[in-house]
This record gives sequence, C-alpha cells and structure tokens, in this order.
Amino acid sequence: MKNSSHDPIFRKVHFNLFMTAGVAVSLLFAAFFLLFNIYIIGNNYADTDDYFEAVSPENFFPKYLDNPPFQKDIRENFVPGNGERRRLDKFDSTDFSDEEPLEEMSDMGPRRRPPLREARPVEYKDHFVAHVNQDGDIVVNFHKFSDDQTFSDEYVQALIKRMMKEGRIQNYNFEGFAYRFTPHGNGFSVVIIDRRNEVFNEHHYAVISIIIFIMASVSGFLLAWKFTWDALSTAEESYSSQKRFIADASHELKTPISVIGANIDVLEQEIPDNKWLGYIKTENTRMSQLVKDLLYLAKNDAGQIEYTKMPFDLVNACACSVLAFESIAFEQNKRLELDTPNEKIFITGDESKIRQVIIILTDNALKNSEKNALVKVSCYIEGNYACVRVWNSGHGIAAADIPKIFDRFFRSDVSRSRVTGGSGLGLPIALSIAKTHGGTITVESKVNEYAVFILKLPLEKNS
Repeated sequence: MKNSSHDPIFRKVHFNLFMTAGVAVSLLFAAFFLLFNIYIIGNNYADTDDYFEAVSPENFFPKYLDNPPFQKDIRENFVPGNGERRRLDKFDSTDFSDEEPLEEMSDMGPRRRPPLREARPVEYKDHFVAHVNQDGDIVVNFHKFSDDQTFSDEYVQALIKRMMKEGRIQNYNFEGFAYRFTPHGNGFSVVIIDRRNEVFNEHHYAVISIIIFIMASVSGFLLAWKFTWDALSTAEESYSSQKRFIADASHELKTPISVIGANIDVLEQEIPDNKWLGYIKTENTRMSQLVKDLLYLAKNDAGQIEYTKMPFDLVNACACSVLAFESIAFEQNKRLELDTPNEKIFITGDESKIRQVIIILTDNALKNSEKNALVKVSCYIEGNYACVRVWNSGHGIAAADIPKIFDRFFRSDVSRSRVTGGSGLGLPIALSIAKTHGGTITVESKVNEYAVFILKLPLEKNS
C-alpha cells in the first residue's frame, strides 16, 4: 500500500505544518524570554529585600538603638525638626567588646562598620544607613556611600527629604535608589541602596524583551499565516481535484451506463424471463442512480445547480410525494400514514427539489424498517418554520452514528444497505437541498424503537 506521506501534496502540507509549529515554538521562546526578564526583576527585588535585612541597623546596632542612654540622649538633646545633628560622645565609653574596632567617620563621632550578616550570602551593594528624625534630618550616620564626592552629606540629606515626601515606607526604584524606612524611637532608621546600575539594566533588558516579543509575534503571525495558507491551499487544491474527478467520471459514466441499459432492453426481448439479465439490469439501474447522485453533488459543490424558487403549497407537495410510495409500502407489508392539515402551508423554494427531499426521507424510512412497521409522514407549522416529519418504527439509529448520518457514502448498517440498495448519498443530497432553501434536517432516534427525520423550511413571509 502506498504511503500517503510520499505524495508531493502531503509532503508540502507536512512541511508547512512543521514550519508553522516552528513559528509557534519561536513565539513561545520569545514569551519565555520576556517572562524570564520579569523573573530577573522580581529576583532583584528579593535580593534588595535581603540586603535591607542584612544592613538594617536593627540587626547590627542593637546597642546603639536599644541602649537606654542613647534613647535618653535622643529625647533630651534632639529637637525634631530643627535639623541639628549632635555628636554622641557619651557613647564613647560604652562597652562594645563583642563588636569590631571603632572607626572615625565624618562629624558623627565614632561608629562601627559591621560586616554583612552571614545568614544568607548577598552581593555587596553600595548603601547608606542612618537614623533620622520625623522631619527626615539625619541624626546618626551608621554607614555612608563609598563615593563621598558624589554622595555628599547635603545630597543624601536632600535625597532623604524627597523620599519622605513621597510618603512610602519602602520603594525599590526611587531615582535609581531603593530605600526602606523603619519607625524607631522618635524617628526612623533608613537604609538606602544604590540600584542605579540594576535599574538601568532592568529597563534595558525589559525594552529589549518587549521589542523581541513584539517582533517575534508580528513575524510569527505573518509566517504562520503564510505557511497555514499554503497548507490549506494545497489541501483545497487536492479536494477540488477530487471533486473535478468525481464530476468528470460521473459524466463519462453516464453514456456507457445508458448503452448497457439499452442493450439489456433489447436482450430481454430476445431472451425473456432471464434471471441473469434481471440481475444485470438491477445493478445497472443502481449504478445509473449512483452516478446521477454523484454528479448532482459535484455540481452542487461547484454551485452549478439552478433552483427555480417560487411560492408553493408544501402540504400538496408532501401529499404528492408520499402517495407514490403507497404501493411499495403495501408490497412490503408496511403501513404508510400521511398526516397533513386542511390549511395550505406556503413556502418559497424549488418545489421539485423539496419533493425530492421528501421522497428521499420517505424512501429511507421504508428501507430501514421491518415488516409490519409504521411509517408516518406529517406536515405542520412550528414557529416560523414549515416542517415535514418522517417517523418510522424499527431498529432505529445508534447514537454514535447520528453525527455521521449525513456524511457521504456513510451507511450505519452496511448489510442492510446492500439488501435495500442504499449508496449513502440520499441523505447528503437531501441536506444540501434543505440548506440551499435556508432549512435544516434534524435526526432523533431510539435504538430498536424508532427513527425520525424532521425537515424545517422557512415559511413564506406573507403566509
């Protein structure tokens, strides 16, 4: 058996689908890159939090902040808001034997430069640690920025004032700095971290990520559209070729089938009552109908079927179509009932085509019912639709087969179809006619009890 993947058409479809999948993967990669940068920014914020904890005065200067003499000096010698900073000389004698050696820093007097805490290793960041009053004036400097020229006392003091004016306890990006104020005593302990390089890199990579994502999305959409269009065009071309082949083959078969039929008629006159000729004639008639159905569907798909639509009485069309089956039902020992209203029901459409639908549904009901079965055809109005309901008792239709019942060449019971001569094209033809008239055909069934087909067509507006 030939592998369909070796067919050039399928190879082209597979290639286009593969390229479309590749474009989708590239879009996912771009999205991942964007999310990764978001993760990096979040991770930087987390590192900043850890650094806040690492250099927090509460962690490294408990004896400065919690020592009663220090608090007493703050309360007695410092007036909030006057901007005055005092030397804390009285702490020169305080016992800090468990701390590192003292260092002289600026005019704030002796203080200690503690190491970062060892609870969680963090990368060193240039930072500033101090205690300020409620107006933002620096009371005690615990740690200054490393660049004293750039970060002068006046610059840092003004920076703290602007931070307090913002009214936030903590911010990760204020003019390139991260800060945290912690209420303590009559003021705040403040930690300021220089994140200007980090913020620049974050913005830089964020812009690059967004540009890459947008470019990947646009180019990916265009490429995916192109490859998908090529794949669909190839499939559509293949499908159109198949339809053309069916139409051409059906048209070409009409002539030899007609010739066979004519020769059979001649032979029947020469050899009457010959069962072999009877078999040939039956199959030739079946083949002739199959070719007609195929040709009809091919023309309908191509939009070459012409419909002469005009108002007509559906009740009369239904009666004329069903009465033709009375003799067939009698021969098959089946009951055929027709239930129509006394009033006329007008619809707009091609009467001959609507009759063909009713004939197909009635013939289908008779073929798929047992002896002594009841076939009932009803015509009525439901809302804005005129309905023809064809009900028959019998083996019914399996629930799994109902969605496929209108597929071409589908036969739910192949053995029965062979006996009744069904080809699986009647219902697709009926549905195509109904849709052309703006209607539908629905199916309901219960296995081993009944099956019902309901044709719904829009009512004539003036009826």
